[in-house]
Amino acid sequence: MRRFFSHYAARRLVLVLIPGILLTAAGAGFPHERSDLKPDPNAVFGAFPNGLRYVFYPAKEPRDRLFAYLRVAAGSIHEKDEHRGIAHFLEHMAFNGSEHFDPGELVKYFQTIGMNFGGDVNAFTSFDQTVYSLDLPNTDPGTLDKAFLLLGDYARRLSLLETEIDRERGVILAEMGDRDSVDWRIRKALFTFIYDDARFSRRMPIGEKDVIEHLKKPDFDFFYNTWYRPERMTLILVGDTTFEKLKPHIEKAFSDMTSGAPEQPVPEFGDFDHQGVKAFTYWDAEAKNTDVSIGVVTRADEPADSAEYRQYLVARDIGEGILNRRLQKLAKREGAVFTSGSAYSYHAYGWARHAGVSLAGEPEHWRDMLALAERELRKALTFGFTPAEIDEQKARYLQSLDVAVMKAATRDSRALAGAMLRSVSQETVFLSPGQNRDLLKDYVTRLDNAAILAAFRKAWEADHTLLTVTGDARADEREIITVHAESAAVEVDPPAVTEKVEFAYAPVTAGAGSPIRRETIEDLGIERIDFDNGVRLNLKKTDFKAKEIQINLRFGLGVSVLPEDKPGLGRLAEMIMIEGGLGKHSREELKSILAGRSVHIGFKAEDSHLAFTGVTIPEDLELTLRVARAYFTDPGYRPEAMRLARKRYAENYREMSRTADGVWRLKIPSLLADGDHRFGVPGIDAFNQLTADDVRAWVARQRDMEPVEISIVGDIDSDACVDLVSRYFGSLPAAKENTPDIRPVTFARPGTRAFSVPTKIDRGSLSLFWPTADAYSDIRRARRVNLLAQVVDECLREEIRERIGGAYSPWAGSNMSDTYENYGYLMALVKVDPKDTERIKDAVMAIVGKLRRQGVDTELFNRVLVPVQTSLAKYRRTNGYWMNVLTGSRRRPRQLEWARNFVEDYQTMTVEEVDTYAREYLDPEKAVIVVITPETGDGE
Repeated sequence: MRRFFSHYAARRLVLVLIPGILLTAAGAGFPHERSDLKPDPNAVFGAFPNGLRYVFYPAKEPRDRLFAYLRVAAGSIHEKDEHRGIAHFLEHMAFNGSEHFDPGELVKYFQTIGMNFGGDVNAFTSFDQTVYSLDLPNTDPGTLDKAFLLLGDYARRLSLLETEIDRERGVILAEMGDRDSVDWRIRKALFTFIYDDARFSRRMPIGEKDVIEHLKKPDFDFFYNTWYRPERMTLILVGDTTFEKLKPHIEKAFSDMTSGAPEQPVPEFGDFDHQGVKAFTYWDAEAKNTDVSIGVVTRADEPADSAEYRQYLVARDIGEGILNRRLQKLAKREGAVFTSGSAYSYHAYGWARHAGVSLAGEPEHWRDMLALAERELRKALTFGFTPAEIDEQKARYLQSLDVAVMKAATRDSRALAGAMLRSVSQETVFLSPGQNRDLLKDYVTRLDNAAILAAFRKAWEADHTLLTVTGDARADEREIITVHAESAAVEVDPPAVTEKVEFAYAPVTAGAGSPIRRETIEDLGIERIDFDNGVRLNLKKTDFKAKEIQINLRFGLGVSVLPEDKPGLGRLAEMIMIEGGLGKHSREELKSILAGRSVHIGFKAEDSHLAFTGVTIPEDLELTLRVARAYFTDPGYRPEAMRLARKRYAENYREMSRTADGVWRLKIPSLLADGDHRFGVPGIDAFNQLTADDVRAWVARQRDMEPVEISIVGDIDSDACVDLVSRYFGSLPAAKENTPDIRPVTFARPGTRAFSVPTKIDRGSLSLFWPTADAYSDIRRARRVNLLAQVVDECLREEIRERIGGAYSPWAGSNMSDTYENYGYLMALVKVDPKDTERIKDAVMAIVGKLRRQGVDTELFNRVLVPVQTSLAKYRRTNGYWMNVLTGSRRRPRQLEWARNFVEDYQTMTVEEVDTYAREYLDPEKAVIVVITPETGDGE
């Protein structure tokens, strides 16, 4: 299907640049008005005579909330050359004053009714659109009045004051610095190569620095009045209310809206025309690896949405899915020359058709990667796909259609609004899950190799080939073409035909364990069942998400008991436990076996425990528990998982060592813990000394430390869960219960530490840390310190971002351990221009110093607290919240009491309590300050 994302999203793989955003014509109506597809009957569509469109969709989750998007079909593509970046700059200005909200007041007002800036009040800009979002905490008349007043101000009543433009200019420039990266540089270069002189290659939404520095109010007035027009706007509303309740607000805010300037023609996109074989290379020493790709990009308008076109897309995607599976398997073979690969196709902007295959790996293997990509692509285009491959992908697709229908009733309003936005942006008809299944199920069932191959080949119809090698490999464009030609001369064989493999782990039907205690905690709706082998089962039935079940199988003491001579063992365990498959099945074989079933298993190595996690549906709960038991009792630790882990770790380590953010992850966690090996990222040599046998022995020891605790939350039948757990885990041998002591952690000595990173990116970071305490011993303290951190965060936003324009997204937070006694810290992080480091450090220290001396202002305290209070009801109605309550409650029974007083504690919190912790913890003499700056030079 067509895909969407904004300029905030990172580059995917080489030629995958900006998946298909379609620039729609103003006032063109809704897509279903021009299609043989009918929209979801629950959606309400409408338009005013002025051309503004609106759509509403009812959604019950979260309760009493409403999510709103105002989409303006105006983005960077509409800018003049001398205005590049103004669409994004204008989006920022929407928060800096309008007819009904003075500068600085908009965010403050919405905080008072329970909304957070950035989470509940936000916006983004892309090539063809600017989108403003509101996540309203309730649908009370007063809240709706203010919300629609604001949406109307966004649309046509912004103040655009010169003083605010000048102040926000620094924030935009800081955002430019924050977004600079290797991927960004490569992406811009690829845009120019692929789109040549077409308008997109010169219209990155973030803009141009020299333009941003000189934009003035008349420039903003021109863009705003020209392109913010009612016929270019769509209002999307999704939530727990009715259209009848919203209709008066919509009409009041938008029905009489007019344009502020004469209509202008939409700029021409431009054209490009690739011929023959063309190569492109871009070297950057800071890249974490090398990407090679083979692709085609054709100037072609995308067909209108229709039943026939959607069926074609499904057939094409199934072919790509098969090729992706082949690449996954090849990446795990001994001697593999790449670590990841992807096949893809899409329409960009409804204007250019893309198809490609991309591989990533070490720079010295770029030739082998290019040759392998060429042969695997040619094999697929020549021979197509085997019956077993087709059956696997069809099973996955058909199962996804069924599960979507099962879960339709409790879809989240934000997710639904996002789907509606994609529908409007990409000119696709918004179908219900049931309609989508009815359209595609029989078609998918009938698909064969001929139909899939025809669709796959159609995506590759072109009279040219584009070859790219980007990243940390030095390649020559002539050599790239030669390597490709030499590979094309090698004959390829048809894909091997394989037989379907059955799951080797039979159901457990006998020898079940016996429950020795079953109790119900009525006020929390929790059941606890103990089995005679020591296994504990926690159950919580919910109705938040239809057909969703979450599982957590917790054991051991996790990273807290990491051997001193094995730093990084927990990280390695997470990388190989699932990828290593089972004793009787490789990971790739297991994927094929489970195709068409909703079985998703993961593994975590937390500070306090190890855990297998699962997400499934009621129909597949038995199989999920069977697979989880197999992983628990017979993990594979296969060599291919270890090989891939080492390669990927090396890639990630290279990336971390070459960026300020990466150096932060490499150095700071261990530094704060006074060099404790259990924290942070191990060096590459230390990691490479670890083996699968080290993981095997460590995990085996943890299985015997204490009995397994299993928590199951969601749309469950309690008796069925008890029966299944009694068979699959109650029948296991009892743990030996050998629980070692956990060594304490010491916080680092105060003072300043400085690090440098070899990079061409002129951006550093400033971090300040104040030691606090742990979370478990006093939950009331932990909550108040957490609120104190949010107060600091808001002060950073107001002072560092809004007043002095010194950073784009300064941040503060609290990290109080639930594992290590008396270990925790409050931190502030600011990405900075290196020359501003001292100025920003002084500003941060002034903020926390004032809080410590004078306490928290009551008005500020309430603005921070109310959004937290408002979010609690939403958070408690998630399966994730209750899983957090249950997981570990055997070892830490206080967690149940925390759930009881969670809401009340935040409702009764006082500013005086928070002031107490500000005085205790925000001591400048105890601060650890970390400065990371770029080294001068060319980045080598």
